Amino acid sequence: MSYSSPSGFHMHWFAQVHEFLAGRRMAATALALRLFAQENARPAASLDELVPGYLPAVPIDPLDPAGRPIRALLSADKPRLYSVGKNRKDNDGEFAADDYRGERLDLVFFLRPGDRPELQPERSPSTPKAK
Repeated sequence: MSYSSPSGFHMHWFAQVHEFLAGRRMAATALALRLFAQENARPAASLDELVPGYLPAVPIDPLDPAGRPIRALLSADKPRLYSVGKNRKDNDGEFAADDYRGERLDLVFFLRPGDRPELQPERSPSTPKAK
């Protein structure tokens, strides 16, 4: 199934639905990774190891215009799954805010508790610093 690029009001709705789908797909993949690790006494080296025993296929990233699968950084300091996010570009799992819009670059699902960094809201010059 292919979608044409939405515009205007529909773009916001389109992005929300696809972010929701990406989140659900990453949650299912995270559960499959956990089950794999428990049953095999080791973590999966790649998402391909989950197919077909734990997932029917590596889930497609609904925000990727090329239709590529959800990405994984399993051997990173902070292991995570990620989608390309609203900007529809692969930013290598970056959770940082985009300077222009203040939105996250990629939609990231951290695999360990406590790994998710907090995003700091941007401060305007007239906003006083917190004490």
